[in-house]
Amino acid sequence: DHWSCTNGSNNLTIENRILKFKFTNYASWGCYISNNSLLNKPLDISKKYTVVCKLKASKNQILTFNICDGNSYNYVFGKELSLTTEWQIFKFTFNPTQVGNERQFRFITSNLGYDFDLYIEFVKMVEGATSSDSWSMAPDYVLDNIKTVTNKISIVESKLTQENNSIKASVQ
Repeated sequence: DHWSCTNGSNNLTIENRILKFKFTNYASWGCYISNNSLLNKPLDISKKYTVVCKLKASKNQILTFNICDGNSYNYVFGKELSLTTEWQIFKFTFNPTQVGNERQFRFITSNLGYDFDLYIEFVKMVEGATSSDSWSMAPDYVLDNIKTVTNKISIVESKLTQENNSIKASVQ
């Protein structure tokens, strides 16, 4: 996974498999999240997508969650989240407002004068109107990896058959 923040990498740590992002009075931006399974996978405006995330903050705080193209202002979905100091699961289903060429999650503050920590246990997005409330590998990512493994197995089987046939041919 690739995590980044607008106010310096020293404000982003991982503690006990929990992402801790320190929001300081810098700008009205925040934590950006992307990973290889999200890259180059456009959203389809005719389909539903479900996002599930488990979050808390060091104090009660409102953040805006956006899905957008990486490094752009092409927002395809946005939702305001009211965080507390207790772990909460946020789950929402949406149709994207436009096609996004790359999926990036952003947790953004909308005002200055803030100083708090955001804790992220997981964030995931799946195609469809349902998703479990716990982290699991996204189905499309798993299917892509299964396809890759299957292709590699087919290549190996093909090479074994060719070698076997050439051995038989040389023996006869």
